[in-house]
Amino acid sequence: QDCDGQASEQEQCNLQPCPVDGVWEDWEDWTECSVTCGGGMKKRNRQCDGPYYGGQDCDGQASEQEQCNLQPCPVDGVWEDWEDWTECSVTCGGGMKKRNRQCDGPYYGGQDCDG
Repeated sequence: QDCDGQASEQEQCNLQPCPVDGVWEDWEDWTECSVTCGGGMKKRNRQCDGPYYGGQDCDGQASEQEQCNLQPCPVDGVWEDWEDWTECSVTCGGGMKKRNRQCDGPYYGGQDCDG
């Protein structure tokens, strides 16, 4: 006569979720540069999705920054001091004398001296 009952049995075990390591999401857009000229910084971030159930954290940095707008800033021209007057063109009867001044600049696309 056959034995009474099942020849084997099974039951669930290790029901806890498996560890899931973190995965980086895409980088966000760069921020605006901190300056328009003369060298500034910009930054971007990314988020780590996870980890879950004891998995490993994302490897690497969550943010990065780099230099931007390294070109020199425009410098407008500035008038230097007036030079001395010249001698008068005549000794009497009304003549002319003149003096000059130099414009220092402009540089890197700045505005010329006004006048």
